[in-house]
Amino acid sequence: MALSDTFMTDANGRAVYLPTIDLSGAMLMGADLYDAMLIGTILEEADLRGAFLRDANLKGADLSFSDLRWADLRGAALEQGKLHWANLTGADLRGAHLDGADLTGANLHGVRGMTEKQIRAAAIVDSATQF
Repeated sequence: MALSDTFMTDANGRAVYLPTIDLSGAMLMGADLYDAMLIGTILEEADLRGAFLRDANLKGADLSFSDLRWADLRGAALEQGKLHWANLTGADLRGAHLDGADLTGANLHGVRGMTEKQIRAAAIVDSATQF
């Protein structure tokens, strides 16, 4: 199912179940996606500024080129996720699971709560990744 370019600013999607959905380019600023099941969801170029993704399951999700500035990703499952060139400036990653995540070129300036252990668990952190 494709919901690309969907506009859902400040939407309430608590515990929503949307695995493998195409949400490329979706406008989800400030959306409440607490505990959402977004396994394998395509969120390329999505605007998730300030989104509440605490405890969301984003395993294998594609967040390439997404804007995650100031997003709350505490406890989020991002294992095997693609975060190529994603902007995570100021995002809260306390307790987030990054095992096998691809952070190629990701902007991690001012990220809160990210530990060295999380960085080591990520599959790819390259010279273009910004800390």
